[in-house]
Amino acid sequence: MFRQTWAPRTATLGGNLTLELHAPPGRFALLSVSPALTHIDLGARGLWQLDVASSVQFPSVTMPATRRHDIVLSVPNDAALRGVDLHWQAIEVDPGATNAVRVGNRATTRFQ
Repeated sequence: MFRQTWAPRTATLGGNLTLELHAPPGRFALLSVSPALTHIDLGARGLWQLDVASSVQFPSVTMPATRRHDIVLSVPNDAALRGVDLHWQAIEVDPGATNAVRVGNRATTRFQ
């Protein structure tokens, strides 16, 4: 596993949440988010840790020359979110490789 996804440990209700995706230029990054965890061993590709049934996928991103893509999300000012954890994980796809898919790390953000 490699570090590909960065998320703050906490996010403030009513504020913004900035996520960072890191991968080599020209590769695709596919970010997912879920409130629940699991462990699915994908062998050499890595360990998928997000619950598949509750996960939501973001549109794929082609990584720029800077090797970093930021996603800025608005956090609703809703007290029901206080204490909720969201888990983020991405996969990297190298369109020029035979073994093209790698699973990145999991990051967790708690709303407060």
